[in-house]
Amino acid sequence: MRANSLALIVLLAAPAAAEPMRIDISTDAVIGLSGIEVSADGAGFLAISDRGWFVEGTLQREGGDLVGGEVTAVTPILGMDGQPVAARRVGDWSDAEGLAVGPDGTIWVSFERWMRVARYDGIHAPATFIRDHPTFRDYPDNRQLEALTLDAEGRPVAMPEVPLDGVFPVYRLDAGGWEIVAALEPTDGYSVVGLATADDGTIYLLERKLVLATWFRSRLSRLEADWNRVVLWESDHGEFGNLEGVSVWEAPEGRRAVMVSDNNGRADILTEIVEIRLTE
Repeated sequence: MRANSLALIVLLAAPAAAEPMRIDISTDAVIGLSGIEVSADGAGFLAISDRGWFVEGTLQREGGDLVGGEVTAVTPILGMDGQPVAARRVGDWSDAEGLAVGPDGTIWVSFERWMRVARYDGIHAPATFIRDHPTFRDYPDNRQLEALTLDAEGRPVAMPEVPLDGVFPVYRLDAGGWEIVAALEPTDGYSVVGLATADDGTIYLLERKLVLATWFRSRLSRLEADWNRVVLWESDHGEFGNLEGVSVWEAPEGRRAVMVSDNNGRADILTEIVEIRLTE
């Protein structure tokens, strides 16, 4: 399916930015993108919509710089019964938020509202059930598992949008099930929205906050071995939209982070992809 809505913004260096480049290919078929994974060569992406869809696309580059993008396919995310989760808006089984793809092509998706993580053998496969952690039921509605990645050993790592008992738990799926392996302190009013893991195992954290109920502000950090943040980049108020998903890839010029924004289902808000260099 060819789409006609996606805006791309290029940041040639962090934190200094070149003039943004936007491509508007708006369509009702692509709304609410909340998670993204970029291919190893930086030429393609897989994203998820919080309405229950996998969204595939390509990225065009000139001299290593991002200059365009195109959505190429939209595929329903399936439940364990093989039926589209988008058909189950009652109770909202479809609110996909976090995305991670393993080296073998296995896809992991975290969901809000019915808070869970599901595994997929491919975008056309049904979900495989993963038993929940007991605390998954303790979060407020629409403030649940927002961020997901695979660590250096291929284990799913997930975080909620809001704190539980004053901290952000870090959930990791091991052979025996989900465990809370760490906790991050909230800072400066930010909420957790995305996680990504680089080839060397470094985990990156994307956070966002709403300023005066009007502007979004985003922050990207590197997580140390003790799970403490090292802030690498922070946007200005209203500089970008609601950045919710992040992926990391190794360009010939150095490591880059690619972020995607959620247009909140509004035709007057662009969907954006934002790329920054993490190394020179």
